[in-house]
Amino acid sequence: MILKCFRDHGAMIEQEVALYRLTPEDLNAFVSDDELTELARNKHRIGRSLGVCIDPNAGSDNAPVAAAIGFSFVLLQLDLFSLVEYVRPLLKKVCARKAVHESSVYRNQQIVQLNLQLERTLKDSSSYFKAEIRDKRFTSHNLECVLSAEDKGNFDGLLVEVANKKLQQLIPKDLRQFIDLPSQYYRRYFPLPKASYDFEGVPCIDLSFDVFAIAYTEVWLKPVKKSFGGCEFTLPLLKEKEGLAPLKEPKFLGYYYLILSPDDLDGYVSWRIIPLVLLMGLLNGETRPSGTTVTSASDDQVTYQVERFEEEVEIPTEFAEYLKSVGSVDRMVRAGIISERVAEIVEGEFTKIQNQQSVSSTEATPLARHNRKERAFELFNCGKRPSDPEVKALGIKPNTVYRYYQDWKKTRNRT
Repeated sequence: MILKCFRDHGAMIEQEVALYRLTPEDLNAFVSDDELTELARNKHRIGRSLGVCIDPNAGSDNAPVAAAIGFSFVLLQLDLFSLVEYVRPLLKKVCARKAVHESSVYRNQQIVQLNLQLERTLKDSSSYFKAEIRDKRFTSHNLECVLSAEDKGNFDGLLVEVANKKLQQLIPKDLRQFIDLPSQYYRRYFPLPKASYDFEGVPCIDLSFDVFAIAYTEVWLKPVKKSFGGCEFTLPLLKEKEGLAPLKEPKFLGYYYLILSPDDLDGYVSWRIIPLVLLMGLLNGETRPSGTTVTSASDDQVTYQVERFEEEVEIPTEFAEYLKSVGSVDRMVRAGIISERVAEIVEGEFTKIQNQQSVSSTEATPLARHNRKERAFELFNCGKRPSDPEVKALGIKPNTVYRYYQDWKKTRNRT
């Protein structure tokens, strides 16, 4: 019976070991020195108890009652029970440690991959945007001035939501519990213009903006206490020189950068209507375009009143500099701000405006008598007659212009 009991307990221990699929190597790797000492002590107790069972005379108590019930058998039962009760939770600990170790090896590989997708240093937003987006409308000017506080407020809330979804997709599922998603991002908006033709009492261009954004945040790995197999661990375990060690305080992994498109942000902003006479002057870099009146000015913006246009037009200084850098309707087409069809209409209107300004300039500046005659001769050479508007615009009296015309004909007949 003693031998059967020993075998039964031995089988129980073997079942415990098999249940957790542990090997002797696992025990060596995941059992502490103190636990190994305690385990050896229990094994010694088993051996001593077994020796008592085999040699009854080795017992210190030879009382008849004890001998009758098999005192040595009772000793063996108690010692085996103690060993099993110690080994069972120890095996659970070893199993949990092994599982944590195996998952940590895999998790460290994921951390390495995540690091490769993050930036180690901060980047210049303009340069990063230019390199990534490759949109010809961008000329390094900061056009955030066209966005109202309300616009930015709307974009800010949506930006965090969209950026966090993209960040969550970047982070492996097993790592997400160790990384806090940010509630705010460092961000900068990049409105890029697009335009169409409009007529509001005078020829105009209707400007709106596609709004892009650069957002970035710091990504930190944080320690988390986790219960695993009934045991509590501080995770993740990170690879160190001596092996795997628990993360004790948050660790900076890198900067997460992303560019958000107008589709991501619902970023389409209608801005304002600008009369073409003002646009033409701004493209030429003029502060006071002909046909406009400056009603107020500051370092940040200039306000214009345009003839036959009802509302005043506020032009931010940075946007005026942007238009100056674009410089022409042709370059607006090449940059993708306007289509070729719209450009043809705008160019036609520009020509009309220039002709009107030329006539107005002639009317506003009285010519000397000899200059008037020369100018009249030039117009006659171009086929104009005294009754034509261009000749009348010279401000010459009808009798005088008729006399100039006769003189011109005589001169032509001689030649």
